[in-house]
Amino acid sequence: MSEKKSLSPSLEGAETLREREAYDNKDVFGHEEEHDIRYKTLSWELVAVLMIAEIVSNGMLSLPSSLAVVGLVPGIVVIVFLGVFGLFTAWILIQFKLRHPEVHNMGDAGLILFGPVGREVLSFGTIVFAVFATGGQLLAGQIALGSLSNGKLCLMLYTGIFAIPTLVCSLPRTLDSLSWLSVPSVISIIVAGIVGMIGAGINFPVANFSVAMKTNFVTAFISVTNPVFAYAGHFMFFILISEMKHPEHAMRAAWMLQTFATVFYVVFAVVLYIYVGPTVASPAFTSLPDKWQKAAYGIAIPNFLIAGSLYSHTAAKLLFVRFFRKSRHLYTNTVLGWAVWITLVFLMNAAAFVLAVGVPIFNYLIGIAASLFASWYTYGIAGAFWLYDAWVYKGGMLALKTRWPMTGLSVATLAVGAFICVAGMLLRHLAVDRALWARRILIHCKTARRQLLYSYVAGKSRQGRYPPCTASLRLDPSAYHKHNGASTTSVQSMTPTQPSAASPNLQYAAQKKPPIPHRPFSDPNHLAPEDAFYAHSPPRRQLPIDRYSALDSVSTVTDGLSIRPAGSTRRRRGKDRARSGSRRGRGVWKKLLWVKQKDYPDNYTDPPTFLSHLQRNPRLRPYDFWPLVADSTVIVQHISSVAIFVCSFVGIYQQRVSPVSVVSWGSAGTVLGWVLWDFWVGQEAASKVIAEPHSNGESINGSALSGASSPISNTAAMPSNYSANSSTIGLGLTLSTNNFPRKGHSHSHSQTSTSSAPSPTLSHHPSNPHLHAPSTTPSQTPHTHSRLATAKSAILIYIALLGLSPILKSLTESTTSDSIWAMTCWLMCINIFFFDYSGGVGVKFHASLSTNAALMASTVLASRLPSTTHVFSLTLFSIEVFGLFPVFRRYLRHISWRGHLFLTLALVMGAGAGLGTALSAKPLWHGGWKRAIAGALVWCVGSVVGMGGCSWWLIGLQRYKNVVIGPWDPARPVIRGGQWE
Repeated sequence: MSEKKSLSPSLEGAETLREREAYDNKDVFGHEEEHDIRYKTLSWELVAVLMIAEIVSNGMLSLPSSLAVVGLVPGIVVIVFLGVFGLFTAWILIQFKLRHPEVHNMGDAGLILFGPVGREVLSFGTIVFAVFATGGQLLAGQIALGSLSNGKLCLMLYTGIFAIPTLVCSLPRTLDSLSWLSVPSVISIIVAGIVGMIGAGINFPVANFSVAMKTNFVTAFISVTNPVFAYAGHFMFFILISEMKHPEHAMRAAWMLQTFATVFYVVFAVVLYIYVGPTVASPAFTSLPDKWQKAAYGIAIPNFLIAGSLYSHTAAKLLFVRFFRKSRHLYTNTVLGWAVWITLVFLMNAAAFVLAVGVPIFNYLIGIAASLFASWYTYGIAGAFWLYDAWVYKGGMLALKTRWPMTGLSVATLAVGAFICVAGMLLRHLAVDRALWARRILIHCKTARRQLLYSYVAGKSRQGRYPPCTASLRLDPSAYHKHNGASTTSVQSMTPTQPSAASPNLQYAAQKKPPIPHRPFSDPNHLAPEDAFYAHSPPRRQLPIDRYSALDSVSTVTDGLSIRPAGSTRRRRGKDRARSGSRRGRGVWKKLLWVKQKDYPDNYTDPPTFLSHLQRNPRLRPYDFWPLVADSTVIVQHISSVAIFVCSFVGIYQQRVSPVSVVSWGSAGTVLGWVLWDFWVGQEAASKVIAEPHSNGESINGSALSGASSPISNTAAMPSNYSANSSTIGLGLTLSTNNFPRKGHSHSHSQTSTSSAPSPTLSHHPSNPHLHAPSTTPSQTPHTHSRLATAKSAILIYIALLGLSPILKSLTESTTSDSIWAMTCWLMCINIFFFDYSGGVGVKFHASLSTNAALMASTVLASRLPSTTHVFSLTLFSIEVFGLFPVFRRYLRHISWRGHLFLTLALVMGAGAGLGTALSAKPLWHGGWKRAIAGALVWCVGSVVGMGGCSWWLIGLQRYKNVVIGPWDPARPVIRGGQWE
């Protein structure tokens, strides 16, 4: 294979005018001399500052604890090696960018290497990792604000306060605006690190550190992942280089970044470890005294803020360029451009905020995202970049053989990335599994000061006393081993009394007392007093816990299990022990919160009786396999409907299917479905009239009033009653809100009241003779009214679509097709994930969002079609599929389980056949039917496997359910069958 010449600027900056012109022609921001918004304005010095502000952040706070696990010398070697390795992968990424100017982000690089699938996967990974990293910075800011204010506000409020300036700083369209904010960010993290080192040197003597420590592979690998993720930031390099005035100078910024980061990491980790010792925590600032901790966190706040802004800016910039690449909205101050940009920035920050405050194990999810994506972006995928360029530009296999050292390094880079990804994912899974069994559950009582904190301990029970940090109950760990079948030695790192680098409570391990004999649970739903240790001490304010570290590791689970005592608790330990001892032998304590018991404080808890009243998972209804499979058919139906719509669009777009035939068959199916639905509704209304007794005993005489005594006629006469007893769904389609009969395995948990408003009492009023005057207009039943409303809605839809078709056709002329495809994929995903699968009747926000997303996707797809007839047909077909068809499917499921099953099978077969035909180059009647049959079989098998596998997976997740309810919990009414218990 002959070598290809790469027309890209050289690293030395000696490019010719032709090379520069070729580079700008391919660059997404090239030739922007006449643009309103200019992106390529960064110098390499500012790019270096941006890189440092992004990478050197809260990740460094976990490095001292890594040295505490493996020792001083191995830890330094690992940090330096990973820094040099990161410089090598940065060089490969920069070379790849210079050879491929069209690359703006990791998604574009994935398109070159692996095609459209690689583009979507790497783009998705970049967005997910950036959002999770933003959430990690929000949690770091939460810890900083909580430390400065002594925890006077709730954690969610701290996160919200920190999220607002993060959102504001993310709004500038160019990185040049953020680069000047990055200068104080870099200064703040440097000063904060220096303050932390000074605080450790002043307040701690030189500890008994270890030069090297013997440990197992799991613990050593965990300690290695901390510096790996501390260097994670290469996923932004392509975006940063794309906005440089001279991209050929990017390697200078990489040299400055890796040199500064490596030196600063080594100095910070060594100083903190030498002075604090093996008990150094993660994040390391929490090991400092209170005033030094506040000073360090307060100074580091600008860095946490700007780093989070850079991450959210990166995620929004990737989507923004994807939507408007080569369009005027990218480089001009248009209303649409700014509206989309602000929306994307807001969504990225909002997603990070919701994840940070709404997911209890968010720190473990950050670790999973880092293992899954950062391991490849920082190290692994760089090897694939070099191998691709060597194969394409240097001569194929011959180039790989002649450049065997670089070939070997690239293959090793791929192997290292894969190893970190797989091993990190396995260990993070183990961490999540242990955290779910070791999590704390805080029981709130009726008084604000009454708190009981207890936690599951995953490890071998040892004879010892837990530190007097709170009034805590620690359950016997045998439940963990009984459930997981794990050996004692496999989880000894989880034992709170075991000496560990992450446990600061070693001084309490020597206080022993005889163990309480354990008896087996007589009732699995109750906890016994013998299963707990009780520490006599009132609740105290606690220091920030390690679960808020941005890139947590499995080793910090030990910190989560052993609660650190505050300084005031240590000083008053003897006083509290004497106070609790003086209470022994006093009067009998009674469980009465409204009575002042002078012998006991308000937050007193009687240990022999409290646990006996606690219940674990009361009223738990275990899942059954076949009912879950039956319920999953609703999901399969909707996914198949989406697939049929997409295949119909592909056929129309490729001119393999006539749009008239698509809309004709769709309209015929809609009319047939409406006829069946109308028949079922009429039958139900008739049966209800026959079965419902008269609400009053008055006898109504006269032919004019005999029909008014029935509920239907009452509803017709009284529109308010009619609206109360029925709900209009979609476009004038009225559904009854009565409970539908359940058939087969179908289980619907949505319940609606069957009671209706009382019918008005009909009597003669002489004072108003017009009340009973005979009407000359014919009476109209609700059923007829519903049919007329449906006909009016259908006519209105047809007229509106005919008028809007020319507008919809030219709606997105300035938008590229790849942006349309990407937007459609996201909108269809929103439709699938937010669809109302419960089967309940009524308007719900997430269901409306699902329908609107699907209709918007069909609108943007219709703008790619050649004529207004095509646009009208596809838009009308989308309304039938996403607006009307779900109503029919929901009603059919409640009317007939057999019909629901046949409809599911028909949709699955149709979706599979459509996908097979769309992927085939031959028409259906010229050999394409073979692909259609193969696609139908594959889709059927995949649906069966998916339904069965997901059902088994959901059943397996029940073992993690752990709801503890006690006598102090507020009462909650349980609704069963529409009645209050």
